[in-house]
Amino acid sequence: MERRSKTRRQYEALAIMLLLDHLKASYWRAEALGILKLANFPNLQPILGRNSPHRVASDAPSISIGNLDSIIMDGRTTPQQEQKRTEFFPGADVHILRSAWSATDCQRAIDAAGRHHKWSTGRHHLFPTTDVPAADLPDGLGEECLGLARNVILPAISAAFGTGSVRRLNFKDMFLARYEPSGQPGLGRHTDGSAYSFNMLLSEPALDFSGGGTWIEPVGLVRPERGDVLIHRGSVLHEGCPVCHGTRHVLVGFVQEDDSDDDADKELGARSKFLLRTIRAFPLGIVVEVDEGDSVSCAIAVDVSDDGAARKAGIEKGDCLRGIIGRGDGFISFDGLSFESVMELLVGMKEVGSVQMVVERWCSK
Repeated sequence: MERRSKTRRQYEALAIMLLLDHLKASYWRAEALGILKLANFPNLQPILGRNSPHRVASDAPSISIGNLDSIIMDGRTTPQQEQKRTEFFPGADVHILRSAWSATDCQRAIDAAGRHHKWSTGRHHLFPTTDVPAADLPDGLGEECLGLARNVILPAISAAFGTGSVRRLNFKDMFLARYEPSGQPGLGRHTDGSAYSFNMLLSEPALDFSGGGTWIEPVGLVRPERGDVLIHRGSVLHEGCPVCHGTRHVLVGFVQEDDSDDDADKELGARSKFLLRTIRAFPLGIVVEVDEGDSVSCAIAVDVSDDGAARKAGIEKGDCLRGIIGRGDGFISFDGLSFESVMELLVGMKEVGSVQMVVERWCSK
């Protein structure tokens, strides 16, 4: 769950505020990294756009609200009890898309994850899960999962929450998570950094596991059937309830929503530029996300404090943090580094009293 609390950034995701000791600074400055200075970094190539978010296919069928149920606490049950489904209710915060996948497809995904042999526990730092990035599932299952999310789940979210246009919805972080008593039995209460979140149950209740389910603050405990997709707003408090026996597998994703229908087209027509930003005070005031599951891993400023040093130096939300200039004027790249490694490098600059940071930012053609 792109989590901020998360997370993830929310979104699940990896995010944390750089809260370092305060150092007074007399000034901040921001300067462009021009062509001459770029010559000093011959290996620095644009990274934005190489890991674009997934969007609905142009020929994807629409999803009827007849395929959706809603979860509403009716006053006769308590938040601790399992909640019953109702017919679709537009104002609900929680919905279920019925039977998005067959039992056979669900088992194929579980089996593919078992063959992957590379389960991760470090991609979502504040609320980590034991997971495999969906795109990495072998034998074609990765693309099948991405296709399901693009062409079925995104239209379902659009229909459930009335987004107006499914083209506004996109996702990057989707993974297959595993919960079991001997490892990670559940996930504590948190909110996600996404506009919407979904999880599809892949295991067979009662047969493959006992316990589990998702507790959601507005309604209580929800236990979907195998192949059902639970969808809700990322801002609602929720929890992955512990598994008591067996193994529960779920396919999880975090969905963002663009401000307008034109944002996707702007993304396709945009280029990026490199800038040098010199930050002369700590704390930096940046929330940094490093998604190590992406095919192109990079650090992103997912939030920038309005009155922080980074903002005054010209760092903006959405900037890709490509690296820093070290003490010997050498460029130290963040690309491909873990969240811990990026944090260690930034903290190390506290002794210098400033950070020269190379950022990449979208610009219009």
